[in-house]
Amino acid sequence: MPFEDSDEPVESPIEDDLEPGDDEYFDDEDERDYAPRQPPVACQTTEAFKQFHRAQGTTGEQFCEKVRDIIEYMEKQQMNTALFLHHLLWNTAEVISDTKCQYERTSLTHSAELPGVLRNLYRPPRKHGRGYRAKGAAHAMTEVAKEIIAREVNNEMRALRPIMEAQPEDFNEESLLKITLDEMIPQVKAAAPTWWSICNTAAFTPKQAARNTKKSSPDTAILMVTAIVCFSRSVHRCKLQQLCSAYLKACGLKSRAFDTLHALYFCMSQKTVYNALDRIAESAQAQMREDVKQYPVRGTHDNINIRFQSYEQRTDNKTHFDSGTAATVYPVKDPNAVAPSPTAYQAKRAAGAKDPISPFTVIDLEDKASPQIHSRAVHQILRFLIDSEPFDLRTYKFKDSGLFEPPPPVLQLPTGPEHALVQYMCGTIHQEEASYEGNEKCIREWMRQLGLSAPEDMQKMSEEQLIVWIGDQLTASRMRGIKRFRAQDLNSVQRFDWLIEQPGFFHYMINLGFSFHHQYYGVPGSMGLKHAIDVLDRKNLAKPSVQGTFHHNLDELLHHVAEAHFRDAACALAGVDSLQDLRERSPEALTELANEIWTKLASTQALEELRSKKARDEVHEQSVMFNRDILDYLDLDDAIRHGDVGRVRNLLPRLLFRFIGGGHSNYVTETLELIQALECEWPDDLKVWILQYCWLGNTTGRAGCFAPFDLIQEHNIRDIKHIFAVFGPYATWKYIKKISAAIPTMRKIKDHVEADINHFRRGKSHTKPAKEADVAKLQRVYATGKIHIYDQKRTPLSKEGKAKDYMENGSNFDTLQTTMKKWLARHVSTRAETQDWTDYAMLAAMSNVAGGTGRADDQHLSSPSSSPTTGSNMNDDTGDIADLEMASVSSDSSSLSYE
Repeated sequence: MPFEDSDEPVESPIEDDLEPGDDEYFDDEDERDYAPRQPPVACQTTEAFKQFHRAQGTTGEQFCEKVRDIIEYMEKQQMNTALFLHHLLWNTAEVISDTKCQYERTSLTHSAELPGVLRNLYRPPRKHGRGYRAKGAAHAMTEVAKEIIAREVNNEMRALRPIMEAQPEDFNEESLLKITLDEMIPQVKAAAPTWWSICNTAAFTPKQAARNTKKSSPDTAILMVTAIVCFSRSVHRCKLQQLCSAYLKACGLKSRAFDTLHALYFCMSQKTVYNALDRIAESAQAQMREDVKQYPVRGTHDNINIRFQSYEQRTDNKTHFDSGTAATVYPVKDPNAVAPSPTAYQAKRAAGAKDPISPFTVIDLEDKASPQIHSRAVHQILRFLIDSEPFDLRTYKFKDSGLFEPPPPVLQLPTGPEHALVQYMCGTIHQEEASYEGNEKCIREWMRQLGLSAPEDMQKMSEEQLIVWIGDQLTASRMRGIKRFRAQDLNSVQRFDWLIEQPGFFHYMINLGFSFHHQYYGVPGSMGLKHAIDVLDRKNLAKPSVQGTFHHNLDELLHHVAEAHFRDAACALAGVDSLQDLRERSPEALTELANEIWTKLASTQALEELRSKKARDEVHEQSVMFNRDILDYLDLDDAIRHGDVGRVRNLLPRLLFRFIGGGHSNYVTETLELIQALECEWPDDLKVWILQYCWLGNTTGRAGCFAPFDLIQEHNIRDIKHIFAVFGPYATWKYIKKISAAIPTMRKIKDHVEADINHFRRGKSHTKPAKEADVAKLQRVYATGKIHIYDQKRTPLSKEGKAKDYMENGSNFDTLQTTMKKWLARHVSTRAETQDWTDYAMLAAMSNVAGGTGRADDQHLSSPSSSPTTGSNMNDDTGDIADLEMASVSSDSSSLSYE
């Protein structure tokens, strides 16, 4: 929780931090003790003596005799080895200053033999394993070694200062993302070799070090231990603590846990973390405003519902749900991007509005796209066959055949790290966006946060830029309604000419799923979705919902049912019992089989032939109709995921037919508006801009990871509500707005730490349960029911179990013409072109006199004469129905309904 209003400041548990002037030396040390020196001359004498004895071939017996002679001489002098070394090694003043003694002392202390001498003193060698080992000087050397190691470790801790040091201002995105373990571990090893060796010995037993090569390296643990002891010395040596704190905050660690881990020196205090979070949010907003000045941008917003928990209820303090709006801005930093021209757009829009699309336009677009849609449909059927578990493509002898490659994309978006989406989250606001008034207030607030709310900035922006704003169907319809009601205002800012609304394709997919649910749900015996739900025992799929995991579950069901359908169709046409029997066929034969399946069991032509028969098989007809329809759903889903916006555009006429036939009037309007814009009202530069930059985004840059912008916005809302949620009494709209901008940075840090530390243990996505058992079960049921084999004696379906042909109803010329006439009657064809900036010039002058902030109040950004008071007073062409209501239109409806 934040501490700006806290009455109980949290003190740091580190009380004995370094004082100014503390050089971290022991009392009898200084910097000169650790200065590097050249090897002394005395060592050369030792080497000369060694060479002499080597040349003379001195034997062990001769060395023994010489040693005895020296010992006997010392005894005559009333000395022994212990007294000799005692006086020689800095214990007698006269010996210390004697030149000859100094020379001999140096030859001993710097000789290459000394480590071996000390090692033998500590642990005398022996030639056998029997009896007691000589103790040597183990006890004395252990005591001395402790002191030596303490001094050495102390010196190495000093050397780690530049590696581990970090200032409070370093707690930012740029600095944190630069920290990598692969870079720090070698640095720490080089600066503190003794300390690292001690920790490494403690982390491994001798036998583990010798034999257990699969045990994970302790380097990461040793680095963290090193960071903890450095942080214990000084709170400024907190580089890893800052990184861990940001990561733990991104993972939702509670405040009490922060206090506990801070007391263990593992992370920074919670107060430090929240202060840093505020700085990160402020920095992100500042960077967003800078990018808005340099690059063209896109934007999204959507509603967010948050539950505010009250732990002590009062009249003005109760647990409740509240609605707000969250927005995200995406600058386009592609150097090859060409921003669309507002002037060209206004001219093209005015001309196109006078010559709108007709039913012939839509039918012609569908005809032109059909060959590409057909090739994709055949490839999808082929992939169902060869990707199945019974076929086992990995062991198929022609697995590398080029016939298994997908058709070329129509308009493929580029991939790569340089094309990863850059996004900035605006501050979340306590403002609903379901009404027209709410959407208008939201747009003004986003412009204020982008630094574009000053009248002169808005005027310049409207003359030089076009901003595409993406949302769900309700958001797009509200923005279109605002522009319709302001079509005759005085200037382009007040008319919102600079804003281009776009519906997101994630909500298209949701509504498309609802359409299939309405059409094919049926009854248990109709072999529809209800039957599949019962066979697979799937839960919570009886009633469409925009809440929870309904769309995900329905999407999986449609994929599994489709795969089972086409696997059964292949077996029926090929005359085999299992797809395993198809392994003997060549890739050419398999491709021909897939094409035959489409022609005979998944096309409109096949459906018409079945309906023309005197004895009709409605179960078989419905299966063929489902096969035909589901291929478009699968094609759209695949095109979105792989970033082929050309395929998405090709499917728009078929989506229109389905929405008309299913009675989804809101999405009929959205699709017609989109086709009208693409074919008549958008100049070429704007079409390229929207197709390449405004339909799909890729947050990673990896192939196959594209997503609609409205889905990306839903992910950001999920992060606000759950991943980076704010809890407790300080969870207010004000604080949520304050830290929302920090969420993309926290997400980057979380991914960075997990990739750097935890990448070999756990991925980012959960493992899906195997689908083979479910698909195989459905396939067996369909094979038993012979749904892909014509049977003229089959019992007809009941009225409740019979699905209507949405595509046939929607593509009927008369129905299409009637629908488009109703849409055209409400489509804005005339907009004012005046540019009267008198009011704006006055507001700019008032703003400068008031304080020079360059900002005007929100109410000054719109024309009071045309501003609606409430959302309910304005009727858009799509009506005032919410997403769920518009998707729940009865499938029995035979005509479109408009408000």
